[in-house]
Amino acid sequence: MGLIETFTFKGKNVGPHILLTGRVHGNEPAGEYALKRLKGRLETGDITLKCGQVTIMPCCNPDAAKENKRFIDMNLNRIMSADHIKTHQNANEANLAAEIISRIDECDMSVDFHTFTEHMPPVVICIDDQNETCRALAKSCGIKRIECDSPFLSAPGTQMLLHYARHHNKPAILIESGQHEDQDAVETAWHALLNILITQGVIDGVPHCEDTHEFLIMRSALYRREGEELAFDLMGQDRINHGDPLFKIADGTLIRADIGGLLFMRNANTPIGEEYAYLCDVLDDWP
Repeated sequence: MGLIETFTFKGKNVGPHILLTGRVHGNEPAGEYALKRLKGRLETGDITLKCGQVTIMPCCNPDAAKENKRFIDMNLNRIMSADHIKTHQNANEANLAAEIISRIDECDMSVDFHTFTEHMPPVVICIDDQNETCRALAKSCGIKRIECDSPFLSAPGTQMLLHYARHHNKPAILIESGQHEDQDAVETAWHALLNILITQGVIDGVPHCEDTHEFLIMRSALYRREGEELAFDLMGQDRINHGDPLFKIADGTLIRADIGGLLFMRNANTPIGEEYAYLCDVLDDWP
């Protein structure tokens, strides 16, 4: 028996094997709640799997979830490779990462559910944005915003679940369904789940998908640094324009934006050295 509670359901006919993961970060419960709802309805027969296989891992970081913390020793979604697991083998998250990637190896595609620290519109992250299957998976969620590939999505010396999947030719997306404690985030995750399963042909139904999408590309990041304070209302505005004040230092000097863009993944309480937000271009099609 593994460290992560896992549930598998199989249809009568051949079809895709879809891996569904939630609560990789222990303080992000919405995905877990949506996945447990799916598990319950599959068990009661309220939802029937026509074909394929669904593997559900509702809570991938159980110790962190008990404490409602992002992680215990290390960010689980940054050590998704054999090398990182070996390097950090004494971390609480190391064996969890090994178990998750073993499940990715077995599946045909993967969907990972997360939430934001602050209230922001939901988004689908699709780093394998030149893969037609992955594009279709992202667009099937019923979520307007799609975040495309960017170097900012993986810090140096780390690897996310999405990157492990891409390196092993498994279409995968990450869904940020809303704010951590918002019930709407659970419902967004739930409807995305249904849309995906319907469009993949594994359950009956009519998907409710967006006709148009906004495609975001991260171009820059605003980092919190010692000696600098924000010079704008981070949580009160959606965009930064070229030349807008960003930070003020002790002598009153203003640091201004050298590019403009949509403010994305805002976090007013980010630790020193991490991102307040990203600046994104917004396109009307895939880059």
